[in-house]
Amino acid sequence: LAHYSNENGLPQNSVKAIVPDEYGFIWLATESGLVRFDGRNFKLFNRYNTGIVSSRIIDIWRSPNGGSLHAITQNWTLLGIKQGKVYTENKKWLDVSSPILPQSWKYEGWTDPYHLDSLRLYLPHDTSLLVTLDGNIRWYHKRKIFGTIHVPFLHKFQKIFTLGSSVYILPEQNKANQSIFQVDKDRIKEVRVTGDLLQQSRCGEWILGLNNPVKQVFLYCNKQLYQLQQHADGSLYTTLLLSGYDFEKLKINCCYYDTLRKCLFLGSSVHGLFVLSAKPFRVSAFSEAGGRNSFVFYDHVPYSDTSVLTAKGVLLYTDHPGYKFFPEVKRRSRGVDEILFKSRDST
Repeated sequence: LAHYSNENGLPQNSVKAIVPDEYGFIWLATESGLVRFDGRNFKLFNRYNTGIVSSRIIDIWRSPNGGSLHAITQNWTLLGIKQGKVYTENKKWLDVSSPILPQSWKYEGWTDPYHLDSLRLYLPHDTSLLVTLDGNIRWYHKRKIFGTIHVPFLHKFQKIFTLGSSVYILPEQNKANQSIFQVDKDRIKEVRVTGDLLQQSRCGEWILGLNNPVKQVFLYCNKQLYQLQQHADGSLYTTLLLSGYDFEKLKINCCYYDTLRKCLFLGSSVHGLFVLSAKPFRVSAFSEAGGRNSFVFYDHVPYSDTSVLTAKGVLLYTDHPGYKFFPEVKRRSRGVDEILFKSRDST
């Protein structure tokens, strides 16, 4: 666990959005400006070095169909993000996009800071949706309407999300048979939620978390964080990412999961940035005719970047199964209390 705040490099403690770019940088929306994080250092972009009027960044948005990244300021001006750098755009957010749902967590009592009465959601292949609070959803292809459906139980934008080319709505109250509604232009059906979430004997209200720019969806309940993913058949599968964290107490605003590095980024409105990484342990099993204690080792030293040498003369590899035996090391061993040392010249 690494925790960053204004005491150890983070310019400001209110993190509203976390989005990666194709160069490996992590971009943060904060009250003091747009922040670029390279895993070690933070670089701040604000009104003093970009020319924007307000340094307050309220969200980070990606253009439809996987386009470029843009930081949205408090007065709706845009900062473009390209090749790890930032540039000022001569246009406002509302000039280039219909309202979209911010990626912040939606706790009970959460109010929409955008005051939206309609919502635009983007799907692949130039398809988009216009959702209104009266429960109507309209499907568009290249701005031409081709379908409409009324969803009587849709009363909050905080309950709707997309995965792939599908649209889903969380139920108001979660029942024992955990399910989510999938909405097409001509029907509504229940979709079973499977995976790690089913291991919970009791689950309260699902809190939906979205990271729209990277198309990630999360569910949070009972201090457990799950990533929600779509199977090819349209069913939804949950994977447990984190357990025992009180997101409401920590005021977690946003989330990003690096699937390649198995690293979880959490942004708080008051406590800064949390980065949680899985430890890369690897377990190897060995057997030897000498008995069950033959592979009990009381000392070992690094032999190379991918191997360790034990006091019994066994060289174990960390990058592939198997081992190598050095009889000379074992002959010099005086017993189980043998201690190995490695000199400065690695001999």
